[in-house]
Amino acid sequence: MREFRPENPPHIPDYTLLRPIGRGAYGEVWLARNVMGTLRAIKIIWRAQFDSERPFERELAGIQKYEPVSRTSGGLVHVLHVGRNDPEGYFFYVMELADSVEAFSSAIEKYKPRTLRSDLQRTGALPVSSTFRVAFDVVSGLAQLHRRGLVHRDVKPGNIIYVNDRAKLADIGLVSAGGEGRTFVGTEGYIPPEGPGTPAADLYALGMVLYEASTGFPPERFPDIPPGWVTSEKGDDSFELHEVVLKACEGQRERRYRDADEMQADLALLQSGQSVRQMRALKMRYVRLRASVAAGAILLVLSLLALFMVHYRARVAAESEARETDLRRQAQDALRRTGAAERDARRQLYNALLEQALATVRSSEVGQRVRALEAIQRAATLANTAELRGAALAALALPDLRLERELPLPQETTASAVSPDFGSVAICRGAAPVEIWSLPSGNVLRELAPSTNTSAYSVWWSADSRFVAIKRDRPKDNALFEVWNVTTGQQTLLHTNLDSDGIAFHPRLPRILASA
Repeated sequence: MREFRPENPPHIPDYTLLRPIGRGAYGEVWLARNVMGTLRAIKIIWRAQFDSERPFERELAGIQKYEPVSRTSGGLVHVLHVGRNDPEGYFFYVMELADSVEAFSSAIEKYKPRTLRSDLQRTGALPVSSTFRVAFDVVSGLAQLHRRGLVHRDVKPGNIIYVNDRAKLADIGLVSAGGEGRTFVGTEGYIPPEGPGTPAADLYALGMVLYEASTGFPPERFPDIPPGWVTSEKGDDSFELHEVVLKACEGQRERRYRDADEMQADLALLQSGQSVRQMRALKMRYVRLRASVAAGAILLVLSLLALFMVHYRARVAAESEARETDLRRQAQDALRRTGAAERDARRQLYNALLEQALATVRSSEVGQRVRALEAIQRAATLANTAELRGAALAALALPDLRLERELPLPQETTASAVSPDFGSVAICRGAAPVEIWSLPSGNVLRELAPSTNTSAYSVWWSADSRFVAIKRDRPKDNALFEVWNVTTGQQTLLHTNLDSDGIAFHPRLPRILASA
């Protein structure tokens, strides 16, 4: 890659570029305003920055894979539009804008994006509640990326922004498919021993981010903790979150979280008021108990054999039988206690997941159905209750709309109509040719040249989306009606003796009814 700075900013349709607000290894971020006056962030990546076409195309492919995933999680910065200009040699993508560092300033020239790094520089270590919110938001975003086979590859405080006071993963230039992400990229201190480019590496980096946010220490001081935690009344909360950090940043990969869902489950457990440390202590006690029971059984067999060899058969048999019975009873009691502890842990996890699902349902936000059903599905593996089924029915009733794309109409549009099959839209712009646009792509499919130099102000589609009728204004005469075959671009009917808006296509036959 090589340094490239254009003399003038490029032209982005429907946006005014105000000033640069960030620059990374793969492009430049601009503060921009759209035609509605809304401020956005636009990142521009120039072909001239790269030594060859392949890395440029790979970056564009990564954004194309990320764009549909970005709006499925509140923990990911939303990509609202992706565009490409081959003649000028660049592509760009429009993102939601981060909050300003100066929360009460509306001056554009003072705007600086608020990131987790800027918060840490301003206030030092965050409160436990704030660090927990960052953890829950970002791990949910990573979970969505990993489910789609994508990895972020550069999780760090500077790449976590705040939008409406909610933490989101940003700087998506390094996002790639898992199999494509093994190039050694990332930031020192947030890269695991085995290297970057995997979901496990993303979780390790998030653990280091949470360590830095909760302690105020840089990654190289891990796993040191502030001395004040030991004496503070809120130290227990800090130690509980630190348990999550320790597991996320284990040196041995197999001892870390298996996936983002497992880490999210521990965070949900903390959110419900339960203790991660007690849960892990119970599991360790159970493992040690099983080992001690096995060792006791072996020791018992060896003792019986030794006593048998020194001719104390009768007495040894009686004593060994009594000892074995007592050990068996102790082992059974211990196993029962361990089983009860495990059932209690499963019940606590179930309650946490159910509460998470109910909270999501109660929010009644559009797009929350999937998040609620994911929590319900995980809870269903632990228990199947009437309350859980009720939560599932409530989640299914939530709206789950998603904006697929925006299709801005020209300002001079005098009439428009969408075809019944939602495949096309007819755009009338005065006396100009009527344009047929593709809804999926936004491209112009066909232009229908007018019969006269008069304005078109009404348009109708046939039920099969093959024909379109256009009414043109003739002030000194009756209105002029045209009927066009959209597939062939041929005019099939021209009528000048109509003075009413009454016109209708037959729902099945190639016939049209109009009132004169």
